[in-house]
Amino acid sequence: MINLLEAAQTKAEKGNYILQMELRGSAEIAIGAARKHTFIAGFYLYIGSAYGGGGMQSRINRHLDKEKKLHWNIDYLTNRANIVSVWTITPPASIEHTIAARIFKNNILTAAMERFGSADCNCATHLFYSPKKISLKKINMLLLPVASLFGGFEDYRDRINYHGL
Repeated sequence: MINLLEAAQTKAEKGNYILQMELRGSAEIAIGAARKHTFIAGFYLYIGSAYGGGGMQSRINRHLDKEKKLHWNIDYLTNRANIVSVWTITPPASIEHTIAARIFKNNILTAAMERFGSADCNCATHLFYSPKKISLKKINMLLLPVASLFGGFEDYRDRINYHGL
């Protein structure tokens, strides 16, 4: 079994990632100072990118940290939900928007909150909902057409109910 934190620490590459999170009970969560949203119990997929300093290692470790300073939309959700799996993709250029658009346009999953994680782009959202855990097979079906253009992806699953550092 791979410890999710250890896996993240070995991945300093830059690229895109998908977080799968579980929210065990419905909760109204303030997303920044301006808006609140009721998140229903279930599983959430968040599509992000890590092209800055530290790459995916730094970004994934930040998402795992329950005591981080809240800055991005996703910070508010990762403080309440448990990350159950992470997929990383290492294309030469970001495909985060391509992945989010593919999920949204094909109704693969339900958009969880309008404009979540997409303040700096034209995507409808980067956060999607499913009442059931999203299987590796479904993620593979989603990513293969996109990831095959840029390289592969690795599944960093495990550490269910990880509660931070």
